[in-house]
Amino acid sequence: MNFKSKNCLVCNIEYLPTGKYSKYCTSCAKEKKKLSIKKWHYQHGILNGKGSGSSTGIGVDNIMYKHGRCVFRRWAKERKESTGLCEHCGKDIKNATHYEWVGHHKDHNKHNNSIDNLVLLCKQCHQIEHQCWKAFEGVTTIPKGSSTDNSTKRLAP
Repeated sequence: MNFKSKNCLVCNIEYLPTGKYSKYCTSCAKEKKKLSIKKWHYQHGILNGKGSGSSTGIGVDNIMYKHGRCVFRRWAKERKESTGLCEHCGKDIKNATHYEWVGHHKDHNKHNNSIDNLVLLCKQCHQIEHQCWKAFEGVTTIPKGSSTDNSTKRLAP
């Protein structure tokens, strides 16, 4: 459907409307939408975090703060970037991916997300700390050459 050109209600520039009830040019419509979303967030108490202009809303006072895990993870990442060493074995993890290191709770209580309860560990030390090998105690292996052993089967070329 073709529409006649209109003047934007905000900037008064002539534009081609995209719909029957269009009132704003594309740049003003984007800005108007941003403002209306921000206004709605303020009215519903969502923009209370640091940098939102709110005097409250830092840490546990923030409406978005539920459990502190995201803060704990951020502290762990900051410690990794600053020290870059496992605090048990001394392994260099500064350039490690997120699969190779972890922020660990010293007291093993995942709800105690204070910075005093944080220690930076490589994955190996973290598994030792939680005694992960105990999950495999009593597990037996398949004898080599048995009917369920797949290592002896070969694919035809």
